[in-house]
Amino acid sequence: MAASFTPSLDGRYLLLGQSDEQDHSEISKFSKRDADAYFRYEAHLQKFSKVLDFVLDSPTPEILHEGASTVDLLRHKLQRSKFWAQCLGHTLSLGQKGMV
Repeated sequence: MAASFTPSLDGRYLLLGQSDEQDHSEISKFSKRDADAYFRYEAHLQKFSKVLDFVLDSPTPEILHEGASTVDLLRHKLQRSKFWAQCLGHTLSLGQKGMV
């Protein structure tokens, strides 16, 4: 769990990362509603980061030059289709609410 210290101008502060219970207590100092929603938010963020990890860690589909052979063009289309199919699969794993 990552630690985070956020001071505010009025002297209060938010210290996260000790435990789930402590994080809830810390956030509750500012907003009970936000504290109750925090773990749903954190779970959503984890799912979203998996999609971004896939996109950022994947090699980009290459752009072929004009004189490419038919075999190269077909291979290229297959690789791009595979990339976008995997990207779509990861995105759909977020669920409808997660994509908004």
